[in-house]
Amino acid sequence: MKEIKFAVTSNKNDNRKMIIQAKSWAEELQVPYAPRYENGSLDAMLEDFQLDALLIASKKGPQIYTKEGMLFYHPGLGKVRWQRVMQRHENDNFLTALNVRPGQRVLDCTVGLAADALLASCAVGEAGKVVGLEASLPLWFLTSRGFRLTGEPFRNLPGICSGWKSSMGKHPLICGPCRKTVLTRYILIPCSASPYDVLRK
Repeated sequence: MKEIKFAVTSNKNDNRKMIIQAKSWAEELQVPYAPRYENGSLDAMLEDFQLDALLIASKKGPQIYTKEGMLFYHPGLGKVRWQRVMQRHENDNFLTALNVRPGQRVLDCTVGLAADALLASCAVGEAGKVVGLEASLPLWFLTSRGFRLTGEPFRNLPGICSGWKSSMGKHPLICGPCRKTVLTRYILIPCSASPYDVLRK
């Protein structure tokens, strides 16, 4: 998969706090910080900096802008499916097809916005583990941060234990303990880490 070339910026009218946040994210992800154009468009920034995407620090959380449009984290139908499984005890086709059971370890190799991984986390319970791999670093960041900002019922899920191995190898995989709720630990990492090593832990 082609590596996505991106930079971090902020919304045009946001305060200095969001600019500081954007710079902090850029440093954390080891990518450039691009000051937001006062008059130019996001498309102009993509072209001028020769980028595939812009990760935007906003008051509503991280957003990703590409030529296809704006993306922000949202549970979508994942929230409805979660409610059916957890609150109404109904079956879900994804869980049924994979026969996911308590105590299992599940590896989601294309986690995206984590809808299926969240359902798998419901099914495996406290004794199991769900690992989500995401090849796109900006999408991984969007999901891992956006997940924490989501409203009910997701804001009461355990905090995501996240980590990655950067190109400099400065960031080891973090698998710290999460606070206990009805769901198991949810670990979300970019695919630079070996899934076999992750599942063994």
